[in-house]
Amino acid sequence: MRVAGTLTVNDWKELTYILKPEKNENWGNAFHFFEERIRTRYLEPIQAILEIEKYNGEGFAAINLQCSLIETIESFINGWVYNSSNNKWYDKKIENGYAQMGGKD
Repeated sequence: MRVAGTLTVNDWKELTYILKPEKNENWGNAFHFFEERIRTRYLEPIQAILEIEKYNGEGFAAINLQCSLIETIESFINGWVYNSSNNKWYDKKIENGYAQMGGKD
């Protein structure tokens, strides 16, 4: 399953296995994931919608994606992770350089 452009869930799992807070060499790859996800899931679709120019409500769809983008960035900033298998949100805290998962009300 692709999560960011051509990048897959397995690509992300492999990267997170070697991604360490104290080592810089893999953080460029992590940023690439983030950038691809934002570009392919939000920025390019918003641009494609705006280029339709039929003025039949496509602006609403573009605004909806922009709101979703804001929520996505907020989730990244706050470390919120959604687990779709049990429909729960988790706070991802960094302790001793490693992510710890805790419940979010």
